[in-house]
Amino acid sequence: MDRRLSAALGSALILLPVLVWSRGDRPAERPAPAKLPTALGAIHPRLSPDGSTLAFSYQGKFGPAPVLAAP
Repeated sequence: MDRRLSAALGSALILLPVLVWSRGDRPAERPAPAKLPTALGAIHPRLSPDGSTLAFSYQGKFGPAPVLAAP
């Protein structure tokens, strides 16, 4: 019985400071969202229905360009 009592008291003396110390913890803050790199060239190319103009997106801006046919 004496052994069980000392084990229980020892456990309480270890756990009590841990519980008191952990109450001061604040929830972890969320990290700032990662900034995505800008594209290194034209993306989302689309050809017009008549095939004379190519439209694309470049760094968030719209850019049409005439299609030059090779001979």
